[in-house]
Amino acid sequence: MRRLALAGCLGALLLASGCGGAGEEAATGSRPSGTVVYSGFGSGSDELADELMFKPFATETGVKVKLDASSENIVAKLRAAEQAGNVPWSLIRAEEEDIVVLEQDGLIEPLPPEVKAKLVPRFGPGAVTDYGVPFIDYSSVLVCNSRLVNPCPRTMADFWDTERFKGPRTMYADGWLDNLVFALEADGVSPEEIFPLDVDRAFRKLDEIRDSIDVWWTNSEQAEQIFRDGEVALGPIWSGRAATLASEGKGIEVEFEGALLARELWVVPKGAPNAQAAYALMEWYATHPAIVGDYITERRNGIDMPDAYANVPAEIANALPTAPTNSANQVKVDFDWVAANRDEVFRRWQEWLTR
Repeated sequence: MRRLALAGCLGALLLASGCGGAGEEAATGSRPSGTVVYSGFGSGSDELADELMFKPFATETGVKVKLDASSENIVAKLRAAEQAGNVPWSLIRAEEEDIVVLEQDGLIEPLPPEVKAKLVPRFGPGAVTDYGVPFIDYSSVLVCNSRLVNPCPRTMADFWDTERFKGPRTMYADGWLDNLVFALEADGVSPEEIFPLDVDRAFRKLDEIRDSIDVWWTNSEQAEQIFRDGEVALGPIWSGRAATLASEGKGIEVEFEGALLARELWVVPKGAPNAQAAYALMEWYATHPAIVGDYITERRNGIDMPDAYANVPAEIANALPTAPTNSANQVKVDFDWVAANRDEVFRRWQEWLTR
């Protein structure tokens, strides 16, 4: 998993001031230096993390953080990078459904015990995994512009009802799991019975609405803007973007009933350049709850760090996907099922979407 050739090691030294496995680096106890190459989604949430977290971290430690928008389709990208023997990222922001596959494939490092021991007390019970630290909690929620659609749909069965609930629709182009879950809900499956997914049934239901989707959004900025511009009137988007739209007072309604609850984590890939500095960034993040609270307030995504909420207005905290009233009837992902079936179902989704 590591660069073994001298040339590869020299390249890693030039890029990130470190060579060797994550365990070796973490065990040295030396002061971190160099650069952390951070794989994110190339979104405003990464830019805000840079302003609130990464730049202060760099000022305090001297370790620079370089943003790289590579986390879309990260499973395929990290598999290819590992096969080529050239992993460019020190720290990866990824969805948990992808992380369980990366863990299964042996492509991410377990947290060193001394690092995990420092992180666990800072987060909620069970939030820190053997491989990663929690970043954001979010949901895929049903959003409707009540100025364009009246009444607004309240369930996925309503969303599929294009006769009663008329208006331009949107769905997430890369949201294979979200969309299969929503299709099953629209077909009458209750949230607690969604998993294991009946994939054939879900695709049959998706066939019914395919021609009624006007925009397949591909990133969160686009999802927010198409609602703001009135290009679409209803469809599932991520809860942070939905909350921002709703706060603007322009008739946007958000429905958590039957939403898909998910989260992202930070993980260190096998063969990461400068893993020691990546772990130092994790620890810095975990010990700055006031800054994390500012991030939650601005982005309106939850983060499972209890001390951060002293710095979050109650009206924002109560509107988060993890608030008890919002999370009660959401779908919880069965990650064992995802790990066993992801590759096959993802390929089928791509074929369905592009045919």
